[in-house]
Amino acid sequence: MNTSQNSESIETAFAPLSGVAFKNAHEHALSSGQGVLQVEDGSLYRCFADGRKEFIKKVGSPVKMDPTKPINL
Repeated sequence: MNTSQNSESIETAFAPLSGVAFKNAHEHALSSGQGVLQVEDGSLYRCFADGRKEFIKKVGSPVKMDPTKPINL
């Protein structure tokens, strides 16, 4: 496998693996009694396992991203 193929393989696997890692971290935070931040309808909330939500602040509109295009930083 050449470097280009290896990079493509890593990029293809990254999105699903990062989703699993995010879900696990979210569940771990809630089960340990910590709140997690979540945006709903333009507002940022700290959410807890018992269903409680604490309003933090209003936030701007989400930025639309095309998952098929690379992001240059």
